[in-house]
Amino acid sequence: MKSSSIALGLLLVLTTRGSNAQETPVPELSTLIKANEAFGRRLLLELHNSALDKNVVISPLGVTVSFAPIRYAAHDFETVKEINAVFGWDRIERLDLSSKMLLARFDAGSTQISTRFLFRKGAPVSKEYVKMISKNFAIKTQTVESGAPQEQILSPRQERPAPKVAGESKNNFWIVNTTALDAEWSGNTFAMGQTKISPFTAGSGVLRQSPMLVSELSSYDHLKTPELEAIRLNCLGAYILIVLPGPGKDIRDLENSLTNGQTLLAHDFPREIGDVELPEFHLQNEVDLRAMLQSMGVHRVFTNLESLRNLSQQGAALLGFSQQVDMKLDRQGIHAHAFTVEGGIAGGIMVGTTAPFHMIVNRPFLFFIHDIYTDSLLFAGVVTDPNKN
Repeated sequence: MKSSSIALGLLLVLTTRGSNAQETPVPELSTLIKANEAFGRRLLLELHNSALDKNVVISPLGVTVSFAPIRYAAHDFETVKEINAVFGWDRIERLDLSSKMLLARFDAGSTQISTRFLFRKGAPVSKEYVKMISKNFAIKTQTVESGAPQEQILSPRQERPAPKVAGESKNNFWIVNTTALDAEWSGNTFAMGQTKISPFTAGSGVLRQSPMLVSELSSYDHLKTPELEAIRLNCLGAYILIVLPGPGKDIRDLENSLTNGQTLLAHDFPREIGDVELPEFHLQNEVDLRAMLQSMGVHRVFTNLESLRNLSQQGAALLGFSQQVDMKLDRQGIHAHAFTVEGGIAGGIMVGTTAPFHMIVNRPFLFFIHDIYTDSLLFAGVVTDPNKN
């Protein structure tokens, strides 16, 4: 089975001074999962607003897992306050333990997540910080050669190219996260159905002929209102919500509604008999997320060298945050691989009487991919034209 990839890069720059992160009470895992969902919806809205006619996809959990150790690098109250407000972590005092508990779910199965902290020999990174993230976040640490090129460090086997991260010649440490999802559809969702060519009205208004997967007639969690139509499609270990704006409704209005608190819980959808026509799609994009995070309210870590001085005795500031995405949905299932990098420099079916529904996804739509056990939001995106990569 093919795999797709999501690569996410975050660049940090540090100057020198340091102290230990404070320990706090017991974590709230459910709060972290809900916070990741809300953050992911906001980030998707920011990304789509910057590219209205393009297909976009993000990995909210990849950002959350990568940024969590950065909160522990923050030294001053204002920096922590900004990060908490954007990521929804203000009620999570032990973010480290909450993250560690969540990541324990992904040790094996269709979704796997791992994180490493790499730093060059001689880099003035705080030993206390390295020890803390290793113990509290279960992050593996490793020293690398001082003169090795960044690309060689991040992609030693050249399996997938690392995302482009600003400050390549200056970086002397990296936080590398990988999130792999390779999930087959449950049962015969699309395996026994046909593929047909049908019209899809792209976001630009152009009518395009697109390959459409036709599901089997079965029982699905399905919701239809004047505002939207949504369906949950299960995979082994994950599920995807396909959300289509109602007839005559704009997808941006739907995004704003979901971002501003509208709930969309698949387990509350009515169980109904029907089928769905869904376009195959393969999405790829690379984007610098710094401007979007700043728009959402994260400023000090990008502009104040004193903001992250727990990571080193020389302080810290982020220079960039980039994300590279490659994701595919086809007849077999959903395939994705997330490669997240933070780099920086230290020292500077029962049939009733109701007629079956027939959902046709033939115009721009949203999708949200969740872990089936924790309900964590793994990926989210907007498809405006399935014919475009």
